[in-house]
Amino acid sequence: MSIMWVTFCRTIPLMGHRRNTHLRDILADELRRRRGERSQRQFALQLGIGRSTYNRIEMGEENLTLNTLDTICKRLGISIGQLFGDVE
Repeated sequence: MSIMWVTFCRTIPLMGHRRNTHLRDILADELRRRRGERSQRQFALQLGIGRSTYNRIEMGEENLTLNTLDTICKRLGISIGQLFGDVE
């Protein structure tokens, strides 16, 4: 089931505020914004993930599990909804 979900998320563009944007791109943009001037290494440590994994997420090349998303949100002190903003 997770393979089907990942495939769906990777191929179906979202509508609404961020037209023709994939979930992975929205996630990458939001994490990049939250990282600010910190290095990828510093931010990855804060999130509890490896730097290379974080780099792939920021490049839109990493397919995350729900567990990883949950960990990232907990480390940031936000909900998954807040992480993805106003996606419709």
